[in-house]
This record gives sequence, structure tokens and C-alpha cells, in this order.
Amino acid sequence: MDLEATDAALPVPADAVRVWRGYRHPSVSTADFFSKLGSIFIPVTVQMQRLFHLRAYLPAVLPPNKPPGLPDEIALVFYRSQQDYSNASLCAGGRAYSLLHSTVFDLGATRSSSGFPVPLSGSFALDTAYHLFNDAVDWQQGHTLLFVGARRNATNPALFAHLVGQHCSALQARRPDGIDGAIVVAASDCVICWEHWLSASAAQNSTLADLVQAAAPVWMAPYSPVAVNPALDSVFSGLAVSGGECFNTQFPRLACTD
Repeated sequence: MDLEATDAALPVPADAVRVWRGYRHPSVSTADFFSKLGSIFIPVTVQMQRLFHLRAYLPAVLPPNKPPGLPDEIALVFYRSQQDYSNASLCAGGRAYSLLHSTVFDLGATRSSSGFPVPLSGSFALDTAYHLFNDAVDWQQGHTLLFVGARRNATNPALFAHLVGQHCSALQARRPDGIDGAIVVAASDCVICWEHWLSASAAQNSTLADLVQAAAPVWMAPYSPVAVNPALDSVFSGLAVSGGECFNTQFPRLACTD
């Protein structure tokens, strides 16, 4: 079985995505953090992880004026399967990529984290990523919206989780036409929600704005497609990052052929 690049749609299971929340390492200045994300970390994620069947990569860098306690960079990192993600650690390149995180992110036990989402079928728990629909989706294509909100001081964490859960359950029960993917994760101080729509026009049916009933809005934005040179040995300066960017990285994916 051989591998070759393809531009065809490559939908992946709803749980084949690492949901990342990254906090800047305190030894790295904000300016250096932005520079390293754009020139090294985001490009090399594409260039290295596509070799391990990366299917879509949607990083977002929060605005510099975000409230304290919120992550500095978040991302959805889609693989062909959960097993493909695990297989990357069997290779030197995959292990080197994992180690690269520590150069810009705080990896302390209570800071940066990632995990696979689980289906939401009951109560909503903090610090657990959920997918709301079971559709297999190609997130490199279509139209993705992001909402980041902060817990209000008058709302305790338990009520906050309940309100976010109510929003998610309502979206599942009254699913608008054109949405085929939604991923939500909340901590005690913030909620992050991604929606995937078939098109920008379909995304006009989004109910993301309703999350303001649960959280004070910090950032709501669509993702913009941006090309990343996929070759590790390419001359590529990277992406311009200054905070407030949602990148839907565009690169040729590797597919198996007989």
C-alpha cells in the first residue's frame, strides 16, 4: 500500500481529533510566542504530522487582551483515526514534535492540555471535550466558527457547566440545517466551542451567539483558509501571528492507494 497526496475530501470520525488548549510558557515573551507559533510551531505541525495522517489542523491564537486565565492558543488537530495519532509517538519525528511543545507552552499539570472528545449524552462536565454530532467530517473543507467565552464572576463553576450543557443539548435537539460538526470544551473559567458548517451561507443559522447566556463573549470569529507549504525542507517563512487569528491550514493530505 502506497501513500500519495490528494485534494479529495477526507472525512474523519467525530472523535479522531485532539482538542488542544495551550498556555504560553512564562519564560517566553508574548512577542516571541507569536513569532515562534507563526514561523515554527504551526508550520511544523502540518509538515511533520501530515506524515502520520493529519487530516485537518485548525489553530487559533487568542487576542492579546483576552481575560487572564484563558488559553493563549487553541487548536483542533484531526487525524485519520485515534490510532494514527498514537502511532506518531513510535517514530522519532513524532516524538520530536511532541517535545517541541515545551519550547513555547507551559506543560504543567494544570496548564496546557489536549484530549480526544467524547459524545455528549448526559450531564456536561468541566475539563472534558465533547463532540455533539457523530458525523464523519472533513474540517479542512467547509466553514468553521469559533466562540470563546469567559465565566462571569456571578456564576459559580457548577452553574457555568450546567448552562453550557443546556446550550449543547439544545443544539443537539434542534440541529440547524447545514451543521455537521460541533466540539465543546469548558474549564472553570471559560468555554470554547467550534462549529463546522457545510458553507458560510449555512453558518448564518449558527446559534453560537446564544452562548452569551452562559458566558461573557471574548472572541467569536470564522476560520480563514491559509496555505502551509507541506515540505519539511521547503523555504517557507511561516505565518504572520499577532493574536486574534483563526487559521484553517490548507495542505495536501496523504491517502492510501492500492
